[in-house]
Amino acid sequence: FVINYMGKQLKKYGKMTIRRNIRNVSGFYHEVEFQRLQCWHHGRNRSWPLYPYGVEETRRRTPFSFSETNCPYFLVVSLPAGRLPYQVDGRKITMEPGRLLLIPPGCRYGFHFRGGGYYHKFVLEVKGVHLLSILETLGLSHPQCLESPEAAALFEEKFRSISARIGETQDEAVAAVIGETCALLSAVSLLAGKGTQTHDRLDAIRERLENCLDLPLSLRALAEEFRLNPSVMSRNFRKRFGCTPKEYRTFCRIEQAKYLLSQTSLLLKEIACQLGYCNEFYFSQEFLRVTGMRPGIWRTRREV
Repeated sequence: FVINYMGKQLKKYGKMTIRRNIRNVSGFYHEVEFQRLQCWHHGRNRSWPLYPYGVEETRRRTPFSFSETNCPYFLVVSLPAGRLPYQVDGRKITMEPGRLLLIPPGCRYGFHFRGGGYYHKFVLEVKGVHLLSILETLGLSHPQCLESPEAAALFEEKFRSISARIGETQDEAVAAVIGETCALLSAVSLLAGKGTQTHDRLDAIRERLENCLDLPLSLRALAEEFRLNPSVMSRNFRKRFGCTPKEYRTFCRIEQAKYLLSQTSLLLKEIACQLGYCNEFYFSQEFLRVTGMRPGIWRTRREV
């Protein structure tokens, strides 16, 4: 995108997500020395477990600040040159070469550049239906700054590879971009020393919530199955994954609904039945509550 056009897109995005996120931006995009933002449009039409939502490269000398109350992506940030002070959930982090900043969804973060210097920044935005599960499994569900030139160099290599193919539409390119993103997160997890292959009861509960979306699932029965107190299970689940079991179940249903709306011609009542809703009206209300848009309108916009 050219800079002015990208600025308009950010304003439009802010209006669309005002219920979830509050963004504050100061500065002027036409004063940037260089900025390139590329979005991966394939992620909008398929329920990919993990995919690169966008890549950004920026070189700046003029003052600029940005803040967001609820990060909607998993962010990976690297600075090949310069210094840039960040704040992530109240913690001050100074980014510079040799460091890799990881910001999971839901965090409050921002940065402020006073000018009088220069920075060069790479940012990868990652989304996906199973993003929270994958981050938890890899030990990347909490914000952290890696003091690792090796990790930063690996990220910059993968970033350039993803950037080079993110605009391609061939199946081979799509598979390569998703594969590069998965490989990057796995490698960062290993370098951070926090990867794990063990699954405790909360992981198993999460997997149960992701499956058989058409069948009723009693949280009390689920707690009994794993020999947990229902309130303790909900509290621990929320502490670990950032939402209650009921909220996570709803999230999985809505993501599946998006896939069915964009990839099939099923009627709303048929989709509601496949997702375990008693009728299409309740399904439409839940879809509106979660996405801010009725399913029929969401389907129409994806077809444009």
